[in-house]
Amino acid sequence: MKKLILLGLTVILFASCKQTEQRYFDESAEIDTVKQLYQLVEEGNYDEARTFYNDTAKVFVNSSKAISPDEMTAANKKSRADFAMFTFKDSIYPEMVITKSGSTWVNTWPTWVGKVKGSDTEITLPLHLSFQFKDGKIVRYEGFWDNLPIYLEMQKVAAKIESDDSEGE
Repeated sequence: MKKLILLGLTVILFASCKQTEQRYFDESAEIDTVKQLYQLVEEGNYDEARTFYNDTAKVFVNSSKAISPDEMTAANKKSRADFAMFTFKDSIYPEMVITKSGSTWVNTWPTWVGKVKGSDTEITLPLHLSFQFKDGKIVRYEGFWDNLPIYLEMQKVAAKIESDDSEGE
């Protein structure tokens, strides 16, 4: 009888242990897409980078207000002209997560390095960027970083240009 009870408890124990689903990945098609996206952005190829986004994607860049992928592309092209150097240092440190609700996100933690045109100062900024995927396309992008070092360097360059202009008069 004791053996029968132990056998029953063992069967119940094994039956109650279910295999947990893998939710974290360091390799996936979505991660490969994000790596390609970073390469295109680094090269300044924003039109090709735009093709990774769903037409109705929501883009949040240092804001709680969404913009469209087309608005983001136009803004990136315009602001890129302000930089003499634009690159990502080391790795982008990607990880893919599948949430309990089934959403697929690729999170990245790159370090951006750049120089404002007219300055020799190298600016280094840690970034946090997250991309939500659905059917192989980005449907939501959230990017957060501190723009202050860039703005301060742009102010220095503008002040230097203004100073140089006033000396030449």
